[in-house]
Amino acid sequence: MRYITTLVVVASITGVAHAQEFNGAQVVGVPRLVRVFVETKAGEHLTGRLLRLDQHTLTLLVDAKPVDLPFEGVERLQTAGDSVRNGARIGALAFGLWCAYICRQTVPGIWPYAVVTNALVGAAVGAGIDAAIPGWTTVYVAPDQPGPAAAAPRPLAQLKVRF
Repeated sequence: MRYITTLVVVASITGVAHAQEFNGAQVVGVPRLVRVFVETKAGEHLTGRLLRLDQHTLTLLVDAKPVDLPFEGVERLQTAGDSVRNGARIGALAFGLWCAYICRQTVPGIWPYAVVTNALVGAAVGAGIDAAIPGWTTVYVAPDQPGPAAAAPRPLAQLKVRF
């Protein structure tokens, strides 16, 4: 009986998600005049330099002309380039593990130095490969707008009993 009571109480608990309102001040770390790629909710793609970013407007320099976009119309904002840290980490891990496995057959006293040296070489190689591949870093994605069905609270679980 206690199990059924607990199950009914848990099934009747509803969860309500509260949407957070976004403003331009939440996009931090994007320097001025950096090259950005903007995808609007209308499906338009703009590439330009970031001139100004405030709470309601994004201003880009596109073909030497300023273009103002309201944040309500921005779907995604990306900056050119990405960090080479992940490439360096992958290279260091790959080379270090490879040497840790292969270099065990050498003189035992130099094994730790060989592993560290190979990890450093791998970090340099990985960073170089990552730097050679152009990429984009996403700094803002518009939150999904809930439909009318999402406005009503729904239970987290349902209990159906059939006889």
